[in-house]
Amino acid sequence: MLDYDYTRADWDPSMPPTVRHFYQSFLDWGADAGMDNAIAAHLPGMFDQAGLIGVTAVDQREVTTVRDADYRRRIALWPGVIATRGHQVVTDGWLTEADRALAEEDIWRWIEESSPAQSLFLLSVMGTKLQ
Repeated sequence: MLDYDYTRADWDPSMPPTVRHFYQSFLDWGADAGMDNAIAAHLPGMFDQAGLIGVTAVDQREVTTVRDADYRRRIALWPGVIATRGHQVVTDGWLTEADRALAEEDIWRWIEESSPAQSLFLLSVMGTKLQ
């Protein structure tokens, strides 16, 4: 299984305050809906609890820098989330539309002005279930 731990994402330089506000609202919204924002960190224990043996976890962190050939596509992940899922976060009352729209505007400006690096924590977890 391969999944993210959104609580361990990192950007350099740090996101603007409006974008950090969106990101925290997004995490709070997900947690309220029953999503585990740190599921990757919990997978090895879940595998153990399910009775799998030989459980291994491999850090598959996704690091994006301006030197990557596909930088623009990869760095656009969070602007895309703000533009799409952000409306659901607003509808569900975790953020105002004005704050969402400002975060969307600010994230693109931040990308253009600072060419940030992005590190998303992704973990690959494997195990074997005995019959």
